[in-house]
Amino acid sequence: PTISDLAKVDEDSLLKLWEGLGYYNRAINLKKAAIKIEIEFDGIMPETEDELESLPGIGPYTSGALLSIAYEQQVAAVDGNVLRVFSRFYQIEEDIKNPKTKATIKALVQDSLPQYRNGDYNQAIMELGATICIPNGRPLCEICLLQEECLSYKNSMQMVLPFQSKKAKRRMETKTVYILQYGDKYAIRKRPSQGLLASMYEFPN
Repeated sequence: PTISDLAKVDEDSLLKLWEGLGYYNRAINLKKAAIKIEIEFDGIMPETEDELESLPGIGPYTSGALLSIAYEQQVAAVDGNVLRVFSRFYQIEEDIKNPKTKATIKALVQDSLPQYRNGDYNQAIMELGATICIPNGRPLCEICLLQEECLSYKNSMQMVLPFQSKKAKRRMETKTVYILQYGDKYAIRKRPSQGLLASMYEFPN
């Protein structure tokens, strides 16, 4: 219920509470961030970009979302949806995974922010990307309110953009899993604290 409670909870209890939500590393980072807030910020959530991004698990997008939505500051929140909307709107033909392209788009978003209700604006762009300027398949340009100003639409580039480099191929692993039972007890072990499914429990393999 509080930052202090989160900082004090033991990791096993935290992961049990988080069970079923996935991305377990987020729970670990939340605890690490809470500890840092307790120690360095007197238990009070910071309200600046640099301070927020110094916390484990918080990058530029999350800090922008927090500052604009929770604190109503004039800060851009750029997620994958926003990258797609702006790359199409301005017909940006560079790789949106490239840090330089991301920085260019973030600057454009920052310049476009209204004087008030920046959180609503950021959420509206994200929603536009999730529901109309969609990632897979044909974007719904015919019902988009930005259609007349969109360079990709004018130049029939909306199916080509955004350009992004391909993801690395997933590595497949084959393992033998042992289910060791003794009466009504089973042998399990804890995974390493780093890497895939860090600190989770599993059958020996």
